[in-house]
Amino acid sequence: MAFHYSPKITTDGLSIYLDAANAYSYSGSGSDWYDIGRRGASGSMQAGFAYDSASKSFYNASGVSTTATWITMTPTLSISDQSKYSLEFVVRLRPNAENQYHSLCGPGTTSSPWVGIYGSPTSWYMFFRDASTSTYINSSTITSYNIYSKAATLCFTFGIDRTVSFYLNGSLISSALAPDTSLTINMLAGGYFSGTHLNRWPLQGYFYMFRMYNKTLDAAEVSKNHLALSSRFGI
Repeated sequence: MAFHYSPKITTDGLSIYLDAANAYSYSGSGSDWYDIGRRGASGSMQAGFAYDSASKSFYNASGVSTTATWITMTPTLSISDQSKYSLEFVVRLRPNAENQYHSLCGPGTTSSPWVGIYGSPTSWYMFFRDASTSTYINSSTITSYNIYSKAATLCFTFGIDRTVSFYLNGSLISSALAPDTSLTINMLAGGYFSGTHLNRWPLQGYFYMFRMYNKTLDAAEVSKNHLALSSRFGI
C-alpha cells in the first residue's frame, strides 16, 4: 500500500481504501478506481461522474436528484448486524446542488440502508438508515461548517452494541443507538433504485476518498486520519 500524507493514517483494520489522488488507486483516466487496501474491491464511475484533475476527485457537475449517477462497488460489501466497522469519506458538495439529500453509499435497492448527508449550507447533518426498520439515525445538526464550499472528512463508526458515532473533521458530533447496523454497499456517491428513477439522491459535488475498516475506530484514530488529510484539503 502507498500512503503519501503525514502523519500516517490508521492501518490496523483497514479493509478498503479508494483515493482519487493516489496513482495506485486511480490512474487519472478511465472509469476504474482500485482499492489500495486489503480487500481487493474496486469502483467504477457511471454516467454523470467525471474525473476532475484540478481537485483530484470524481465530480458530479450537473446531476440532480433523479439523475442516474453513482460509483459501482465490486464486489458488493456486506456487513452483518452488530459488527464492528467504520466508514470514512472525504467529500465537498457543490454550491448549486438542487437536492438536500446526498447519498454517500447505498445498496442499489429500496429496502436496505445507506449513509449520507442532509441539509443546506447553513444547517446539515449526517445520517444512517438501518436495514430492518428503515429508521433514520441522525447526527446532531451542524451549523458551523459549510460542506458546500469546503471539503470535509466524514467518519461513521459502528459498534457491536449498535452505537453509531458521527465525526466531522476528526471531531465527534454525536452518537446514537440504531435498531440494526447491517449494511450492504454496491454504490458510492449514490444510493438506491426507486421506481422509474434509476438512482435518487446522488452526491452532487466532489467525491475524493472512501475508506472502510473492519473495526470501530476510536476518537484518537479518527482524529489521526483527519490530521493526515488536513493539509491536503486545507481543513
